[in-house]
Amino acid sequence: MRYSFRSDRRGFTLIELLIVLAVISIVAVIGIPSFIGYLHHTTDMTCRNTAEQLLTEAERSIAVRQFVDASDVAEHFIALLDRSSTTEVSVGYSEEISHASYQTINGERYIASWSISDTYMTVSLTCAEHDTECKRKIRVFYIDTTV
Repeated sequence: MRYSFRSDRRGFTLIELLIVLAVISIVAVIGIPSFIGYLHHTTDMTCRNTAEQLLTEAERSIAVRQFVDASDVAEHFIALLDRSSTTEVSVGYSEEISHASYQTINGERYIASWSISDTYMTVSLTCAEHDTECKRKIRVFYIDTTV
């Protein structure tokens, strides 16, 4: 009895299926961590861009106004935070640095801290979930009350 190989067989052999499964597994082992890293990088950049936009808006808004004193600058900055927040801004004060916590439209929670000197307001915005921080030094102009 002679055995012949039929050329019209259908389907795959077990070896072919195992080789394809091994190749897919290798690609997944390499690709999934890279994709997760890409997602974290993207959300970090989103947080950083949101913070940079708020700092730019604060810098523009503070640059065109003249303030009476440091508390006037702080109230103006808190109002800016309040406009960009979806929840109530909670504000705390210490001796040197003031801080506020707020949440943006995309759901990220930020912590803003600032200190005000005679000529500058130093602001730091930190995304609480991703620990990305943006800092900026903003020039402050006061009304001259020595007339």
